[in-house]
Amino acid sequence: MPHHPHSHLLAALGLATLALTVSACDPGSVEGDASAPSDGAPARDARVDDGGATTPSDAGPGGDAATPDAATRDAGPRDAGPPRPLPEAGDPSFDHVTNAALDGVCETGNPFGFTLADWNYDGYPDLQSWSHGRESHCMWTSDGDGTFTVDPDWTAETAPFFTGGWNVQAGDLDGDGDVDALGRTTEGHDGWIENTTPTMGGDPSAVFHRGPWGHRSTFTVADFDGDGDLEIGDAGPTIYRLDGSVQTTLGSERSAIVFDWNGDSYPDVVMPGGPSWTNDGDGSFSPASAGPAFTDCQPGGSLLFDADLDGDIDVLCYTGDDDLWIVVNEGGGAFRRHDLSTRFNVVNTVATKASHSVADYNNDGYVDVLIMGRSSSSTNLLLNRGGLVFERADNDVTFDTDLGGDHYSARPTTAPHDYDLDGRVDFVGYELRDDVPAANLMLWRNTTPAAGGFVQVVLTAEAMGNGGNRDAIGAIVEALVPGTETRVGSDYRTLRSYQQGMPTLAHVGTDTQAVVDLRVTWPSGHGVEVFPGVRADGRYIIRYASSGSRIEPWAPGSGY
Repeated sequence: MPHHPHSHLLAALGLATLALTVSACDPGSVEGDASAPSDGAPARDARVDDGGATTPSDAGPGGDAATPDAATRDAGPRDAGPPRPLPEAGDPSFDHVTNAALDGVCETGNPFGFTLADWNYDGYPDLQSWSHGRESHCMWTSDGDGTFTVDPDWTAETAPFFTGGWNVQAGDLDGDGDVDALGRTTEGHDGWIENTTPTMGGDPSAVFHRGPWGHRSTFTVADFDGDGDLEIGDAGPTIYRLDGSVQTTLGSERSAIVFDWNGDSYPDVVMPGGPSWTNDGDGSFSPASAGPAFTDCQPGGSLLFDADLDGDIDVLCYTGDDDLWIVVNEGGGAFRRHDLSTRFNVVNTVATKASHSVADYNNDGYVDVLIMGRSSSSTNLLLNRGGLVFERADNDVTFDTDLGGDHYSARPTTAPHDYDLDGRVDFVGYELRDDVPAANLMLWRNTTPAAGGFVQVVLTAEAMGNGGNRDAIGAIVEALVPGTETRVGSDYRTLRSYQQGMPTLAHVGTDTQAVVDLRVTWPSGHGVEVFPGVRADGRYIIRYASSGSRIEPWAPGSGY
């Protein structure tokens, strides 16, 4: 891995031998984890499940799913000791942190958003602001305790960096261990910045690649052909290799939603109101029909997650008329529309006026939805109660500050992550105001008093195929009741336009379950593995190997 500018944060490279766990009564405390290997003890092997795709039954919330070859998934020996009681998850609450070194400290001229990524690859999440025109961008590096430091050496002149759009995402696109960026340039073409040096910004050896994509507003990064390398699918989609050459062209003028909708681990393509295709596993596609449930769904405003814990990826959709619904994936290529609009105030929350993110904010296992509009009245935290029932949190209690603004050319942005490492997902909101000519980032700390348990997992897949998909983008991480197929929580790892998140870390709520089996569906045909007897309130790293992956304890700040 190349040398990083923050080498003082990387002094402890390699894995810690003691797992970090967070006490149920004091989420900020740290204690030893009896289920984790220590003092050099070998890591547990996974139980490999090669039974193929999961075919869900009518499971309902957290229900069982009929999975082929289920006998290969017994929980195995327990070494976690007596389960520690965890509280039943309560409703989330948040406090605005005013001393996080984020508010109004970085002039960006005309900001249009920010990107969450581990830019220095130390295990802590960092934030970068992007601006229009040719003003400078700004970088905040995480201190690991919910505070940030402005990096004075990270100054990136706009050209040839991204301007004029909201679509800037980040991930290790080429598998070299550095975080790269993908977004739009001044000429209206998309490109990506290959991070080849300790400092990306303004360094001539940070190579800029401009591709012919970008004539539409959405993109998805995925391993479309199963070779272990990442490709870029634009809205058409035309699928490009990172060098800009065309791999596959599907030839539609509509924007696409790209996700694994038939459960075989390969990314498929849905055109709302138009044609759709299933991935054949080698970079080619076959025509298919996703039905009418996606009609009028804005690809740029869609969110991908397992809403009902049945093992299939569902889609939150809304239109320019602020209609809101979930496209429920019933398996086997069948979808139905579950309307939500009548329950929530979703005015001014379309893709050009709001930011959308998904995370389990109270660790009950169900993924919640945060839609941040341009005012507090259009900011909605939709709490997932299970069974496709969502309730809107009370903004007067949860969000006591206006998160929006009326900036004429920008949009709010949110990025969920456990910034203070207490096991509860916080979020950073980007307030856009005409009277503040700076990047007004606000950290909202999750203070939920009765959060359930959690498991945080780093997936690393440099040994997968050609090794380009280092962060295992496209993987699904599920927590199961030990020895069963009952799902407790789920996290779908995706890297796509508009859906903010950190591809290097999965966060799965476990509710009252103190010990779980972890199931990882690796992307693009690279298998399914179960890791039995994993204690909740712990952080782990899973290193992919075709002969059987290994799970080990992991400490943020120690790299990967």
